Amino acid sequence: MLRQWRRDAGNLEPAGGFPTPNELVETWAAETLQRQVAEGKVAPWFAAAMGAGFFGKATDDLRTPPAKGVAGETRFINGVKVTDRATGNVLQGTVDLKPTLDRISAGKSFPHRNDGSVFGNKEGLLPQQPAGYYREYVHPTPGVNGPGPQRIVTGQGGEIFYTPDHYGTFIRVNP
Repeated sequence: MLRQWRRDAGNLEPAGGFPTPNELVETWAAETLQRQVAEGKVAPWFAAAMGAGFFGKATDDLRTPPAKGVAGETRFINGVKVTDRATGNVLQGTVDLKPTLDRISAGKSFPHRNDGSVFGNKEGLLPQQPAGYYREYVHPTPGVNGPGPQRIVTGQGGEIFYTPDHYGTFIRVNP
C-alpha cells in the first residue's frame, strides 16, 4: 500500500491518513495469496473462491446486519475446517453464510433434493424439538461437485445452526 506523505504543523503522516489495521491486513493477505498462487502453494480454484468473497474477509466484523427475515445472525464464521468426504480435500478459513441465508429468506432453493427438507436431528446434537421443527439447507462448498458437506439448519423458533461436516458438529449462528 503506497501513500503520499505530507507535513502538517510539524506532524508527518500519510496524505490520506494512516491505514487502518483492517487495510493493512487486507493488503498483506491479498499480496500473500497472490504470491502463494504464483508459487503453486494454493490451488487456483481456492484463490478464485477467496477472491469472489466465498469465505469473506477475516478482518470483517462477525456481526453484520441481519438478512431479511432472519434476525441477528452471524454472517462470517472464522476458523472453519471443511473436508470433502469424496476427495479428502480440506478447506480452512472463514465461511460467508450470507448468500445462503439470503437464499433461505427469499424462499429459493439449491438444486438438491433435500434442500429445504425436514431435518430429523437423528444425531441428537441440536435441542430436542417435535418432528418437523427443523429444516436443512445446502451451503455450497467451492470445488466440490454436488451439495458438499456444509449445511444450515433452521428451527421454527428462528434458530440457525451451521454444520461444516454434514451434521458431525453444529455452530449456533444466531443468539
